[in-house]
Amino acid sequence: MSMTLAAVCSASWLLVMSVGEVTLEEIHSKWRERTERSRSIRLTWDENRGSAKATGIQFTLGAQPSQIRLDNEMSGGPAFPAVRYVSTCNDVDCRGYFPGPRGSGGGHVWPKNDLSLFQLPIVQALRPFEAKLNEPTLDKYVLTKFRVKVKGDECIVLEEPFGARSFTLQSQVWVDPERDYVPRKFVEMVQGKESGAWYVCDYEKHATGVYLPSQWEAHFSDEEHITARVTKIETDLGLPDREFTIDFPPDTVVADKIAGEEYYIDRSGKKTMRVAQATRTPAQAAINRPMPWGGAVLAVVVTFGVIVVFLFRRRFSDE
Repeated sequence: MSMTLAAVCSASWLLVMSVGEVTLEEIHSKWRERTERSRSIRLTWDENRGSAKATGIQFTLGAQPSQIRLDNEMSGGPAFPAVRYVSTCNDVDCRGYFPGPRGSGGGHVWPKNDLSLFQLPIVQALRPFEAKLNEPTLDKYVLTKFRVKVKGDECIVLEEPFGARSFTLQSQVWVDPERDYVPRKFVEMVQGKESGAWYVCDYEKHATGVYLPSQWEAHFSDEEHITARVTKIETDLGLPDREFTIDFPPDTVVADKIAGEEYYIDRSGKKTMRVAQATRTPAQAAINRPMPWGGAVLAVVVTFGVIVVFLFRRRFSDE
């Protein structure tokens, strides 16, 4: 069921004058407990994206807090079909892989995740302290005296301090004290005003005793917004570490931001180095234009077009 921000949040703020009723230590303790009790867990959900729907999206969390795997779908369009893609994170790096709709796939290696606002409810609820997944981590947020209603439930406002990120955005997280301080709402602020990027999340208490996301609405812009409903929860999966990394297959163009290099893995598995885009001069860019490996250049361009759109939407970046 679609929701609107006006329907789920009261516009009035309540300033609580008493202090000491809640502490950050109490909030953080509940967050740590939920993190410990949500290891090796997988959530599956369906998304309504307005013009398209995606089913069977999966978010898997490993035994280590940094281990995540997202099996998602990029909605298709007139120029290309819908594409299923994978993102992973672990203690070493974060990776993503997009199969080429008609040719070479695209891969990337980054020091931090490539998740978007649309997966943020799960990240903030279950991995609030993990630096690879949050910028900043939620323990950097400060406790305010403000209280606000979310669907009739009074929530506590935590605020990101100015200067926590390298750009001028600031955000708030509204946590629910009746549900172990789960994040019920997140909103980006620009000069003290809502920017239009937000989510509102509902929870249900799982059989394990942990409050887990059950449905949410996320709004990135007027054109990009989703509603999601969890359809399945699996616990105690005991997955191996290899589930949380990607071995790029043959016929893949890889951009490695950590090593500062780009390369193509041909069909035999051999790497061919390319000049990294960030370090190319105009002359090098002209000389080192992508060559049509087996006539697949158009597919590569389409694939990287998909990736560019995806990267524009993502919430976190270390740049």
